[in-house]
Amino acid sequence: MENWAALLDSSSNIPTDITFKVVEKDGSESQSHVFKAHKMVLAVASPVFQAEFFGLAKETSDVILVQDTTKEAFETMIDHVYLKNVTLKASFQRLYEIVNLAEKYEMQSLMKKVVEHLEALPLNSEEVVMEVTALAEMFP
Repeated sequence: MENWAALLDSSSNIPTDITFKVVEKDGSESQSHVFKAHKMVLAVASPVFQAEFFGLAKETSDVILVQDTTKEAFETMIDHVYLKNVTLKASFQRLYEIVNLAEKYEMQSLMKKVVEHLEALPLNSEEVVMEVTALAEMFP
């Protein structure tokens, strides 16, 4: 299958079996976003998900609360797992959030994609350099 995204379509004969509730960093429940997925697909993409869903101390809940990221970053990670076309033309802050998820879930392919994107960016304007510097100072 070239595009696993078809599994997420409501017409798919293979139902999702895990739900993530992403709560934005402000902690407000009103800022939560729901993502449905398949444990098996996530486990193939990430040894962390593999352990979480199929390891000795596996997660038994069908809903997992995620509080340490943004909706956009989590959506990018899910899109990457399901082989959707992921565009990384975003702020350095958003890229940093994606890198955090790639590290947290040990997704080397997503990390590689972000690194390749960053390497291709020209750092030739003062504004870009200032944004990178400010971001570096926020996350020591």
